Amino acid sequence: DSEALFCCVLNALKAKFDTLPSLPILHGTLQELLQEVIADSPNDTILNCLISCGPHVLWVYSWPGSRPGSKVWNGLHYTVREYPF
Repeated sequence: DSEALFCCVLNALKAKFDTLPSLPILHGTLQELLQEVIADSPNDTILNCLISCGPHVLWVYSWPGSRPGSKVWNGLHYTVREYPF
């Protein structure tokens, strides 16, 4: 459940830090937390998320996969928009 995961990550960050850490420390901690989520079942877990820290920092995490019996890939995708549209 994505909402439960988001709350869990925020609670873990709140428990670990009294104040906002440097961005490299925060990045490493987020990486560790999200790796913990998939550690129990990496073959069955699909986890894609975007987490921001203010208006100029965005972390993107993707652990793609497919649901059992599905041939659909569930990873993140991006499109580069360039002139002319």
